[in-house]
Amino acid sequence: MAAARELAILRVAHRRRSGYEWGQHVKIATEGAALSTDDVDLLGRGNDGFAGVDLAVLEATDELLVDGRLGDSAWTRLHEELTPHQVTDLIFIVGTYAMLAMAFESWRLQPEPGMARLPEAPSKPSSDLCHDERSAGALVDHELATARRTAAPELLDPPISCRSQGATNVQAT
Repeated sequence: MAAARELAILRVAHRRRSGYEWGQHVKIATEGAALSTDDVDLLGRGNDGFAGVDLAVLEATDELLVDGRLGDSAWTRLHEELTPHQVTDLIFIVGTYAMLAMAFESWRLQPEPGMARLPEAPSKPSSDLCHDERSAGALVDHELATARRTAAPELLDPPISCRSQGATNVQAT
């Protein structure tokens, strides 16, 4: 599962454009012999060249990043390749490292000297990309903007805490 774990983490780093996360996990993956440098180079270009459990993990990671859940097909495929415990681990790995990528990018963390550099994002126009090759971040931004435009106004303004002590929330009026 070490290779699958690092494939998922590196895919999250690549899709979320986290150079710090990418650099750290290229080192972890290659020094720990979970992945070869050829695997890492291949990963930066997409899913072509991967098969079996590796491809299932990459496709599931893409689906989790784009849809926020595994669809029936991905769920079934993963359970054909992994144990139920490993599938659960994969879901948590993707979620955890997506959150970490968000934090690292918010903090503007840069890769340490000598660390691998994040490969460029695919240069194809988004209309030419397949579902699993879209930039998850851009898609999520688009989906959030669409949801904000169509949501009921009361959902856009959650209750505001007006006291620094205690757990009392008062609805803004």
